Order: sequence, then C-alpha cells, then structure tokens
Amino acid sequence: MQLPDFFSFYELQESFHPDPTIVRKCYYAKSREYHPDLMAHADEAQKQEAIALSAWNNQAFQTLNDADATMGYILRLHGVLTTDEGYQLPADFLMEMMELNEALEEQTDTAEQAKAAAIADWEKGVQPLIKRFDEGDQSQALLLQLKDCYFRKKYLNRLTRLGAMD
Repeated sequence: MQLPDFFSFYELQESFHPDPTIVRKCYYAKSREYHPDLMAHADEAQKQEAIALSAWNNQAFQTLNDADATMGYILRLHGVLTTDEGYQLPADFLMEMMELNEALEEQTDTAEQAKAAAIADWEKGVQPLIKRFDEGDQSQALLLQLKDCYFRKKYLNRLTRLGAMD
C-alpha cells in the first residue's frame, strides 16, 4: 500500500522537523478548502472526496506535529520501516535500558537524572543523522541508522512512560 505523501500535500520539503507554524497554516488552508460542510451543494462523489481529503489533512497535521510520528512516517515513506515490524535492538542498549528501568522503579532523583541523560544521549546521536537527511542524504545506510534510532526512542519512550506511571 502506497503511503500518502503529507509533505507533497502541504507542499513542504521532506524533513524530520517541519516548521510547526507552516504545518499549522497548511492545515488550516486545507481545512478551509476540503471541509465537508462546505460541500453541501456538491454531488455525492465530491462530498466523499472532501471527507477523504479532510481526514487525510487531519492525519497529516497530527503526524507532522509529532517528531516521533514524523520520524516513523518518513521511514515508512522510504520503505525501511514496516507496520508491526519486529526490530531487534542491540544487547548493550537493552542492558542500559534494564538498568534505567531499575532506577526508575526506585523513583529517586538519580533515576530522573538517568532518564534525562538517556534522552539527551539519544538526541545527541540522532541530530547529526537528521541533519544529514535534511541536507539531502537519503541513502539506505542513513535511513537504516535512523531506523535504529527510531526503535531506540520508541523503547526509551515506553520505558520512561512506565516509570512515570508508577
């Protein structure tokens, strides 16, 4: 199944960090253009198309306003990430996350520092890769590195959410 191209829909350059102000402006412009309520006098086919485009617009806005969702979307768009993919993270990363999980269960100031450090380390590692992508490197090797970062962040998000719920 071909993914819809939200960047083309909003006439934006593909980027892991699309400008939120521009995304919002595009969203509102498309909302005015495709809102189903504005199609009261249109035929049934035009109404259905407006509903589909309005839903697509909502999906584009939600995706491009969430950095994690945007990363997953771009990786899917380039075919390096599939739905429900079973990705194997490296053992050393999993050991680090196990230690972080134990610290989070203790709910100490040290745990919060460890969580902040893990997120900062992830950011430090992914930003140069994103910069390369945004500058035009869309090689398979780079996309696979970004895929690894995506799954690490997903794991880290899940772990830190669980720690916050205790």
